[in-house]
Amino acid sequence: MRQNHHNTAHQEHPQFPNKIWCTKGKHWVLKDIFGTLLTCNGCRATDRARAARSQEQRLAQEAQIAAQIEANEPLGQPPPTINNNAEPPPVNPPFDPVSAVSAEDKILLDNCRNKLMDIVMQSCNLCHEEWFDLEVKDGVCENCRKSSKFQPSNNMYPGAGASHLPELTQMEEMLISPVHALVQLWQICGGQTKYTGHTCNFPCENVIFHAKVPLLPEECDIIIMHHTGVEPVTDEVIYQDFRVHRNAIQLWLEYLVQNHLTFHSHQVAVDYTQLDQLQC
Repeated sequence: MRQNHHNTAHQEHPQFPNKIWCTKGKHWVLKDIFGTLLTCNGCRATDRARAARSQEQRLAQEAQIAAQIEANEPLGQPPPTINNNAEPPPVNPPFDPVSAVSAEDKILLDNCRNKLMDIVMQSCNLCHEEWFDLEVKDGVCENCRKSSKFQPSNNMYPGAGASHLPELTQMEEMLISPVHALVQLWQICGGQTKYTGHTCNFPCENVIFHAKVPLLPEECDIIIMHHTGVEPVTDEVIYQDFRVHRNAIQLWLEYLVQNHLTFHSHQVAVDYTQLDQLQC
């Protein structure tokens, strides 16, 4: 019978005086077979058997590692020459022959790695999506088999990516974008009830379409906010985000002329005069 009370070593059972408490196993044991120590003979025998099994496993792992090291050593190599003037080799920490991973765990890790290596990225010929677990059959993913939304007739595919082109800053993207959406921010100064951290959206016609690109930085609708006392004309930190690179913009415009439908239909034209006005 086990109890969860805080009993002391060799404490007699309250109902059976022939039993005393073992602090190791947390159980009552007969006095005749308990032994002379604070831990009963049965618990100490279990500990000795567990220690013997651990020692046997450690010796087996050491023997396996020693056999592998011996098998990998090259044979027939001439003895190394001794250079008395050479610097002594660095002192390395002692080699621990006992691996932190058991043989059973190593098998599980290898199986996990093999399963991960079997996972490959799939591609759909209709929507051109590339990802994992798309359930592609005959070149068509599961979503395209269920819906015709991404069919080629809907012109949903924007074309191949342009990873070879330089990455544009936010300002450079605005200069070559024919569509600009104006965002108005309203601040309530007082006299009304408001919720902090929320945004109120009001519908309005604020889309501007530019027939020629690129724009110049001064043609973009931008509001610059700065601290009181800071001179915006001489402070270069304020304008560091508005510097543009003409070469990057030109490469992107040439790519859009060749690949974008809006530029193909001549709805948007490239103004090379304004492109030459960019300084860098």
